[in-house]
Amino acid sequence: MRSQNQNRKKKKRKTPSDPTSDEVLNDGSAPKQSKLDEASNITAGTTIDKALLVNPALKLNKKTKRAKKREKHAKNVDEQKQKAKNREKEECRQYLQTWNDSREKWKFQKIKQVYIQKHVFDEDHLDGDIWPVVLEYLSGTKGPGRENLTKRAEEVIRELDRQAKDSGDDSLLEGSKYQRARELLQHLG
Repeated sequence: MRSQNQNRKKKKRKTPSDPTSDEVLNDGSAPKQSKLDEASNITAGTTIDKALLVNPALKLNKKTKRAKKREKHAKNVDEQKQKAKNREKEECRQYLQTWNDSREKWKFQKIKQVYIQKHVFDEDHLDGDIWPVVLEYLSGTKGPGRENLTKRAEEVIRELDRQAKDSGDDSLLEGSKYQRARELLQHLG
């Protein structure tokens, strides 16, 4: 009796079929290869690209929940950074407007002054319509801050002059960064 059960078990077991073998079923067709057998051709350490080359029918899984959360978090962080930049830009603009319009209400803020000095040549941070106020505000700078601004303006002019000379392109000298550096030097001079 035992030998019959063992024989049955042996018959029921499926052995992985080799796609290169010449095995033929009773009806004359070739045996079907399961997805597990196809996946077994991919060895450990194989990259996704290599796996797709081995088996082009292999489909990639959809994004996992963790991957979706990571993307959502990264998107939220980027949005928060952009909002913070816009908020800082607007606060600086209000600071300069208050300084220009009503000095009684204006209060010195070191962080705003550092922001203005850092982004003085960048038109994205300090718009063209607030630029005259920025010039007037920075012309009152004294001490190391004034020296630093003068030094940076001279470096910008020198660098853009060199680039224009090397490339033969005078459009660099017409850019806002170059013009701002020249105007700042004149006001600080």
